[in-house]
Amino acid sequence: MRLTQGEQRIITFCRCLCWWQIQGAIIVASLFEIALGISGLIGLLLRYIGPLAIAPTITLVGLALFDAAAAFASRNWYIALAYVYDIV
Repeated sequence: MRLTQGEQRIITFCRCLCWWQIQGAIIVASLFEIALGISGLIGLLLRYIGPLAIAPTITLVGLALFDAAAAFASRNWYIALAYVYDIV
């Protein structure tokens, strides 16, 4: 199926829009993190949230992403082995 020039422009615009949204989300998240660090709220939060709360949360996020990582690794063994080598 051959796309017209107008359809190609729409697809390109949608792809760029997606990247702009991701970049915007990263910028907002980093500004939020900077504001938390400057205000000193992190120190207050760390009194109530310790390693026993953070470690299981990180583990659950890692387990949730396992399917995507396995699918990626099954497509490209060389990159997957390089990641494992870098981690170890």
